[in-house]
Amino acid sequence: MRKSISIILITTATLMGISACSEDDNENQSEEKYTTQIFARGATFNGTVSLNFSPTGEMFVIDAFSSRILKMDPENGQVLDSFTEDVDGAADLDFAPDGTLYLVAPFLGRVYKKTTDGTISRIAELNTVIDGISVNAEGRVFTASFEAGKDALWELDPYGDQPPRLVVKLGGFDAFDFGPDGYLYAPDYLNGTGQIYKINVDTGEVKVIANGFCQPISTKFNSVGELHVLDTRCSKVVKVNLATGEKTLVANVDPGADNFDFSPNDELFIAFNADSYIGKVLPDGTIYKLTKPGLSSPGSISIRPDGSLFVADAFAMRRYDAGTGEIKKSFYMNTGMIPPFTLYDDGTYIILSYHLFGGAVQIWDPDADKAVATYTDFQQPTNAIRFRGEVIVAEMGSGSVVKLNDHIPLIDGLSVPAGLVAKGDDLYVGDRQTGTIWKAVESGERLTPPRAVAKGLASPEGITFDNDGKLLVVEVDTKRLLSIALESGSVFVVAEGLDVGLKAPAGTAPTWVAMSSVAVSNSGDLYVTGDVGNVIYRIKKN
Repeated sequence: MRKSISIILITTATLMGISACSEDDNENQSEEKYTTQIFARGATFNGTVSLNFSPTGEMFVIDAFSSRILKMDPENGQVLDSFTEDVDGAADLDFAPDGTLYLVAPFLGRVYKKTTDGTISRIAELNTVIDGISVNAEGRVFTASFEAGKDALWELDPYGDQPPRLVVKLGGFDAFDFGPDGYLYAPDYLNGTGQIYKINVDTGEVKVIANGFCQPISTKFNSVGELHVLDTRCSKVVKVNLATGEKTLVANVDPGADNFDFSPNDELFIAFNADSYIGKVLPDGTIYKLTKPGLSSPGSISIRPDGSLFVADAFAMRRYDAGTGEIKKSFYMNTGMIPPFTLYDDGTYIILSYHLFGGAVQIWDPDADKAVATYTDFQQPTNAIRFRGEVIVAEMGSGSVVKLNDHIPLIDGLSVPAGLVAKGDDLYVGDRQTGTIWKAVESGERLTPPRAVAKGLASPEGITFDNDGKLLVVEVDTKRLLSIALESGSVFVVAEGLDVGLKAPAGTAPTWVAMSSVAVSNSGDLYVTGDVGNVIYRIKKN
């Protein structure tokens, strides 16, 4: 059991100009005292998705959700240096022979380079999501599309003066590498063929040199020219015989393996996205965790009467014991789960949503650990819950909240619909951009126009009602949890100094991969997620 550490004690009431509050409300709330404790703490980093060794043997790691490039000591995981300029949620990086660093900002379709003197410049911007970057021995730079229906592999001008050259209409690669023979070896991650391609980047000729992988995500060569493939769905690294396609198991790995590289002395290091850590493959095939694993971007949170606490965590979903803080089970994407950016627990199934790459909504059975249904016909879904027996979805793309089955809007005209909460036959929606909480449905009927029940909030994300009927709001910009009595307008600061608010890169929803949220237990304990610090708080009334 993790020992709780008391960190915050709030005793004052705060007015925010929402509406006047009564003297009685102020008096009652000013007497309330809360203690905030760390319930669970996760990984050191926020989404380690890629790593690569420089020509001089230094290891660089992408911490994607915090948009940082880390120079890391491969012996102990210590961060020696970092930079954030133009990282923009980067997904992959590689080095030219002269030490120039190239990186991909996937959602902006941009490729940047950083020269050895520290100068950063943009060399390409493509009109699609991209991923993977590889530089050959001659310093030629290649990237690929990572969006369904837009398959392409391009060669880029390292100086950014010439437009990208289309090599071949083939893409969906996550990470790829040049072999000693000068050919590019790329895994089909996105299109589901389980194949490894050998590509002549001058002629565009493509050959399949290996197949039968579950979902290959990364290819790399060691110093003696042996091709290795990381299969993320089957959680293993294998060596592939280029002549025969025969596979030899190198290591079984944890779920969420994303990218890997060899050190100058051929030690194998892996970046794990789901538990956000860097692992080193030991000679016996076991994985040594170089950095601390765990929660990497905790967002939506829900608690069941039996004490099961479900938390959305970007590339995984966690089930905690709400009493002890013990993780009972982690659910990973390699089982067919969509990225769980948000979740809602209806008591039987978990409703998941995410907004990137077109986005999707999924109904997940946590007992069977499998998807019941997946829906992809939404416009950047930022949240989804069940209301009056139906699944409803908040869409940033349309600025509305719609029913899943017929897409009829329950409210529209919003900027960034984020928080959703139902109270009986009433529905409330938070607009993160305008700082307004709207009552969209009353007694089962859509309100036209909707009624603003709170205004002037600083980027509200997760919302719910406590056991006394007050609205709880995680206010990200001020890093506070607020309690609002809707009838009187009285506002009380329950907790402040919360480690929330990871900044989203341009081109994504402002909620990024985790919507900081709040849940309430039957006993009245409050649980709040913090995506910056990878923490879950438990807040108790004294």
